[in-house]
Amino acid sequence: MHLIEKYEILIERDASQISRLWKYGQMLLYLLSSMSGYICSFLFYTLQEYIFGGKCPFWATCSVISREQIGSVVDEDRIVSEWWEYVHTDYRYAVLCDVYLGTCLSSCTFGIIWFILFMLCGKGGHNASLYERPWRIVLPAVVFNFLFTGASIYSHYNLGQGYKAFNKSIMGIPFEMYNVYNVVLTLSDCDVVEGYMHINNFYTHHDMCHVLPYLQTFSGLIVCCWIGGLMILLFRILVVNDFRILKVKIYEIKED
Repeated sequence: MHLIEKYEILIERDASQISRLWKYGQMLLYLLSSMSGYICSFLFYTLQEYIFGGKCPFWATCSVISREQIGSVVDEDRIVSEWWEYVHTDYRYAVLCDVYLGTCLSSCTFGIIWFILFMLCGKGGHNASLYERPWRIVLPAVVFNFLFTGASIYSHYNLGQGYKAFNKSIMGIPFEMYNVYNVVLTLSDCDVVEGYMHINNFYTHHDMCHVLPYLQTFSGLIVCCWIGGLMILLFRILVVNDFRILKVKIYEIKED
């Protein structure tokens, strides 16, 4: 026999030959991203509305009101107990908070949508019972996960660094207070939260000081879920999970 031609082709694998982990792993991450998005939406709404009165604390700057603007006799005891009345906060980037809240709500919504899609056809391969080519969901999912991963990282960055910049600004207030009013003032993170609750006339029996740590935790979980989902999809493409290689060799049989 004489070898005439040799080549390789990709053919669809049968769905029964593909591990269910490709499907259920992806579904789990979408479910977690959806739940985290819902929790973040609630926590961030609480932070923005009930602590900052609907204003956006991201990248906000704080400064002490001068003696001339107060226009009255300075009571040192009152400055210590009601320091927030002597502080002006400049809220500049309201749109960033809208983007963050929108990202959280979108994570909740699209997490559910992709969870359902992968529940229907996420295993891949060839399946004649429901969808003949369920592997076609992979490429759109990669594109969406890539875009939403970027959006979630951007929003999480603004939450972490934006609030950190605000907190750094507010923590400089005691130094300014001493320079302007010659009053010694100490502030903790919880004092900042309670102070802004007083500014916006919101009083609650709940411990609001832990809202931000919880928010940052679940916000980070959103980012991890979308990155994890993207990595699984890319790895699925790299290992050619939905196809197998068929080697074809054509021989010429010579007649005697």
